[in-house]
Amino acid sequence: MKRKIVGATIALSFVLGIAGCDSQVEETVTVATEGTTVTEVSETTTIETSADTTPTSEITDATTVDDESNPYRAFIEDYKASMIAPDSAWYYGPGVDDETEQVPDGVVGLPRQGLSAELDYILFDIDGDGVEELIIGGVYMDTVEVIGVVTMIGDEYKIVFAGWSRRYVEYLGEGYFYAAGSGGAINHFAGIYKYDGESKCVNLICLLESEDEMSDDAKYYYYEGAGGENMTDVIYTEQDAVDAFDRELEAVQGLNNELLDAEWTTETFKSDN
Repeated sequence: MKRKIVGATIALSFVLGIAGCDSQVEETVTVATEGTTVTEVSETTTIETSADTTPTSEITDATTVDDESNPYRAFIEDYKASMIAPDSAWYYGPGVDDETEQVPDGVVGLPRQGLSAELDYILFDIDGDGVEELIIGGVYMDTVEVIGVVTMIGDEYKIVFAGWSRRYVEYLGEGYFYAAGSGGAINHFAGIYKYDGESKCVNLICLLESEDEMSDDAKYYYYEGAGGENMTDVIYTEQDAVDAFDRELEAVQGLNNELLDAEWTTETFKSDN
């Protein structure tokens, strides 16, 4: 399951809009059925870079639930309905109409175009805090690919992480995620993130940015997280940057992935995509 850095595919500019919690650019939204907006602030989470260090967290079993006990039922039904002849590319939650309401910069949206007529999801308490998150995605070729991660603050929904056609997101286990993608011909990134149940955010652990990686003159830059989606200044460049990221990635790729053998729920819906 180890990811090749040279094949990573997301632009650095997209990192700042995944699920930010610390800055104006990284303002996130919590959406309820009434369309409430809430801003969250998080602190950074770091992991040891030693290859023999295994980050741990309290783990609970993934569960499937019936409609009556599923707190995300309203979100799921509204998301499915939004993908029938969608008039815009992004979904921000029940009660949020991006045609009539201003969506703040950096707010996380789920894709609602280019998807199949099936929606796979699971409810899972990622960090063991007693609140189950909604993970939309599925298991493909022994990896857990993620379309979106949704949590709840009281009765409100908050989209905290999202993947789409140009952003690949994978759940690694024990709260860690890998994301990679591209926003242009030469700018790419790969990053490691961890979900923080206290702040309800996904925090950046480290990131590798590349410029023109198909060229003999490719440039590489390594950053570490500085709270939420914020980053430090460049710490390593060139091969040192690649090596540093590989060490971090190796440390989290051996984690117990609780969702690989879990029971996912599949729902079908009519789609005009």
